[in-house]
Amino acid sequence: MSKVVVVGGGVIGCAIAERLSFEGHQVTLFERDQLGSRASGAAAGELSPTSTTATATESARQSLQLFPELIARIEKDSGMNVEYRVQAGLQPAFDQEEATRLRATGGRWLDAQACREAERSLSTDVLGAVLLEHAHLTPPRFVRSLARAAAGRGAAIHEGTPVMGFERSGDEIKQVITPAGSHGRRLGCDRGRPLEP
Repeated sequence: MSKVVVVGGGVIGCAIAERLSFEGHQVTLFERDQLGSRASGAAAGELSPTSTTATATESARQSLQLFPELIARIEKDSGMNVEYRVQAGLQPAFDQEEATRLRATGGRWLDAQACREAERSLSTDVLGAVLLEHAHLTPPRFVRSLARAAAGRGAAIHEGTPVMGFERSGDEIKQVITPAGSHGRRLGCDRGRPLEP
């Protein structure tokens, strides 16, 4: 079991804390404001394979297929509903080049008339669209549920606690410094991530 410090309580930081605590590591997470109070809380919550290359689209579809298992685990462990739902969506093409790229992804192609029947508010300039499976969730609830699931496994989640600096040895971080008293609180970690030059 490693001692891990995560800096930042957005969706990435909370997802890391949840996964590492799930794997049995000792996790401490610091967030300078509230969990999900910045970009993660303002996101639309769309989980959508929207790449225009077949390889990337397949990779995105595979990633999307992993979500139901994750959602089931964190909803169970956190006791929260993240409002996850799956629905169909259109990725439209407005010129021939876009249409060619989208057709190459292997998704179901709808011609212009079928597009407008499916979505009446689409521009009459649309040439067609690929029908995609999309998923949505509610980002603030998702971030909170990740943190709550991690906390339920022993992770320490500190909101309103900015990280003031790091104590290094060579290119490794040995301690994380947070405000506490006149000299700051120092929390050690087992192995620091190398810093960018």
